[in-house]
Amino acid sequence: MKDCDIRDIYGGLLDKAAAKKIPIWSHMDLSYRCNLSCVHCYCQGLSPEFSGGKSELTLNERKSLLDQLAEAGALHLAISGGEVLLHPDFFEIAHYAKKRSFCISIFTNGTLLDRTAALRIKEIAPRMVALSIYGPTADVHDSITCCKGSFDGTIRAIRLLKDLGIRVELRSVIMEQNYRQADGIEALSKTIGADDYSFNIEISRKNDGSPASQKCQMKDETVRSFMKERSGFLPEGGHKYDVEPLKRPLCATGLLVCYISPYGD
Repeated sequence: MKDCDIRDIYGGLLDKAAAKKIPIWSHMDLSYRCNLSCVHCYCQGLSPEFSGGKSELTLNERKSLLDQLAEAGALHLAISGGEVLLHPDFFEIAHYAKKRSFCISIFTNGTLLDRTAALRIKEIAPRMVALSIYGPTADVHDSITCCKGSFDGTIRAIRLLKDLGIRVELRSVIMEQNYRQADGIEALSKTIGADDYSFNIEISRKNDGSPASQKCQMKDETVRSFMKERSGFLPEGGHKYDVEPLKRPLCATGLLVCYISPYGD
């Protein structure tokens, strides 16, 4: 079967799922707690009022939500945070998701990962483990995470996971602090053997609406220059919005995507 045939079949599946509002993709944040303090993070340093006095979901509540997502037709589950390895129930939640036949992705900064934890992740058989990398060297990366030694910890985790045959995807946010090292970050991802690498240039407001994180956003002139140097950043051609109507909304939230916060929102 050709790749184009597979894309057509999958596209048809998504159209049918969107029409029935089936959450094919689901994303579950276990906690906003993290051992790093990344300067651009949307879920750190939130206002005390943000949680509304709610507690993080219990293990049983998580399992109930996974049951509901499975019954609703969800196929993909991303487990994230904060830092998932800080959550005491992470492995039990992940194993329960595996039992419910989800295609699991795990998002972690990797700094808390040792061989024992890596072996436990291998038992879960995730589709991939995604780790963030913000610089080709410790100086750049650690200045963004505000945690000395975080670069070495993430690199160690990548090697541990790769040694166990686990698919590793590296992701980066390119901002004022590291755009000059963007090529070096991509080169590092190839050198270390990542299965995939992607980057984003958009920085969102914090979850409580604070714009503080957006101080890291590249300036307009920097964005123009950055994208001009990367002709392959945007797909060739593009969608002719003026003559062809979109087949589905630009945002799939509420149609194909479900997000669940640590408090059950």
